[in-house]
Amino acid sequence: EVRSWKLGMWILQLPFLLIFTSIFQLPASNFLWAGSPGTSAGKFLSLGAGARAVGMGEMGVATTDDSYASYWNPAGLAKLESSEFALMHNQFFADLDQQYTVYAHPFTFGTGALSMARLGINPIPAYNASGISVGEVQAGDWSLGLSFGRFLTQSVSSGMGLKLVQEKLGPVTASAYAADAGVLWQLPAVEVFPYLEKMRLGAGYS
Repeated sequence: EVRSWKLGMWILQLPFLLIFTSIFQLPASNFLWAGSPGTSAGKFLSLGAGARAVGMGEMGVATTDDSYASYWNPAGLAKLESSEFALMHNQFFADLDQQYTVYAHPFTFGTGALSMARLGINPIPAYNASGISVGEVQAGDWSLGLSFGRFLTQSVSSGMGLKLVQEKLGPVTASAYAADAGVLWQLPAVEVFPYLEKMRLGAGYS
């Protein structure tokens, strides 16, 4: 009877996975409007955060359960049992450097996180139409985010986040808002499938 009850609970949680994966698989064109041909913005947001997830080929949506979940999947924040502070610095080629800072704190109703991402670029030499140097151009990108994650059931958690994004190139500055959402499902253990307890399924949309 215990085995059948656990298996029944496992089956009852399947709708959570089906609903959320169906939502996150919707084409982005249903929600986003493209800019002019040949343009893109906010590309620095696609740079990974956290050595563990980046070292695993950026497969952090289902595996991250620390403060870096604010980047990969805010649903993972629900697994935090204590406050965490993380700081990452990455030195790229061509004088590019990346930083990601996050502080996460668990509450009785869920876990909240405040994060900041930055992509720094060394000043770029500027020239006028005659090829004469006229100084340097400053450029850089950053975002400030607030995320929240909580358990819906004992094994299913969800989360969402909001971001303020800003990009600067010389005298031009552009700002925008962005949103993230995610779900994480820890498969419960049943005697029929003993290895399921080691499996987690995650989905995210941003």
